[in-house]
Amino acid sequence: TSSSSITNSNLLSPDAISFATAITAHARSNATNSPQKAESLLEQMQSLYLSKRIPHPPNTRCFNTVINSHAQNGDPQSAQNVLDRMNELHEHGNKLVKPDSFSFNSVMNAWAKSSDPQKAKRAYHLLNLMTIICYGDEELQPCAVSYNSVMNACAYTCYANHKLSYNSCDLDHRQEA
Repeated sequence: TSSSSITNSNLLSPDAISFATAITAHARSNATNSPQKAESLLEQMQSLYLSKRIPHPPNTRCFNTVINSHAQNGDPQSAQNVLDRMNELHEHGNKLVKPDSFSFNSVMNAWAKSSDPQKAKRAYHLLNLMTIICYGDEELQPCAVSYNSVMNACAYTCYANHKLSYNSCDLDHRQEA
């Protein structure tokens, strides 16, 4: 049953819990396109909320589920895109969508495990961003997982001359807020 037929019914109306459950089910599925299906549901939920057809917007947990699904599926760019969308929504006043350490750590870890030649710089950039915006926010404080993800990305980043790039991984010279 499509979401439009569900919302047109007098008997059923999806809520945040039913969407979150469906998003989680798709995210945990072993199907090759499960992250895309989870993200599609997230987008449908957002669209239905904006058109006032459901009362609750997607929250941080819904976004984190999609981020983690992309990350676990080896697609760091899609995970990054969802994190970027979370940041944008939060900056525009959506208090229910707030990136937390799980959001950032999932994306940093996805970059660290990827074959992207810029993975160390991408993970390090996220750590810097996390450090800058976490001021006074314990839910966004970098933790051991954050630093380990960046160090892992640095440890396995090789460049054309097959030497590790220590410049991109200088954790002692992080930008301060």
